[in-house]
Amino acid sequence: MKYLKLYENFNNSIEDTLEDIKWILLEMADSHEPIGREKDYCMLYAISNKPSEEDLDVAKNRLDDLGYSIVYIIKPLVTNATTPGLSQPIDLQGKILCWIVKSEFCKTNLYNFGHRYADEFPLFNESNAVLESIQKSIMIKMWNEDSETINRTQLQMLCILNYPQVIKAEKWFREYLGPKALQIIDSILRKKEHHISSGGYEFDIAIESYEIDEGHYTVDIKCKVLPGGEVSIIMGDGRTLDLEDAVNDEEIGWEIKVEISDCIEDYIYKDLQIRNKTGFSIELEFYL
Repeated sequence: MKYLKLYENFNNSIEDTLEDIKWILLEMADSHEPIGREKDYCMLYAISNKPSEEDLDVAKNRLDDLGYSIVYIIKPLVTNATTPGLSQPIDLQGKILCWIVKSEFCKTNLYNFGHRYADEFPLFNESNAVLESIQKSIMIKMWNEDSETINRTQLQMLCILNYPQVIKAEKWFREYLGPKALQIIDSILRKKEHHISSGGYEFDIAIESYEIDEGHYTVDIKCKVLPGGEVSIIMGDGRTLDLEDAVNDEEIGWEIKVEISDCIEDYIYKDLQIRNKTGFSIELEFYL
């Protein structure tokens, strides 16, 4: 064991519990770092090396005493696929994962399942009903306690790192919100005019109409780019052009149209937070 910390008794405060768990991780590996923020009931860490069987057994027993279960993941699969406005791929830099969860959420011995069969059944990479049930229960707890939204930090804490897992999390969120999701969409898009400033673009849009497709979980949005917008040609000669002139330019017009669409989508996802707050994605149509 690399480190040793003796306990006369365990303090139930969140701060002391987190500190205890960090020492347990130090005993397992040379270093560790949290992915996302730490919560008293759900913590995900990247650790620097492969723990010994002895260290894992000791860690499991000590975490059991604290009321936690451990999931040790040897080969986490992290893809490059992303969801617009929600999650970015994580670079683990060769590290492995330890997911530590309060035992009240666990229906099985996660340490045994996660460690002894990790090579054959990579955790969180494929569908697993037991683990998904735990993830869903914790997400509902987060939504009840913190705020009714999905964000990157939440997903990372729950070891939801890949595109298919994000899609499942959005499904759980829509189920949680129920009809309220439609009300939230209406409240987000109620304001018709918006100013967009991004990557050399400055322009205003007016949302003319939107239609909610509950079957495909999308919002079809139609908007008009208002007169007076400008774009700075950053990679060219530094000119600032009227946006309509730039769109009609034979050489760069097609690229300008694509970038306008990207700017509007980014704004709706990142600034208006439509996906994070509802679990719905958007289909965009715009004109000048």
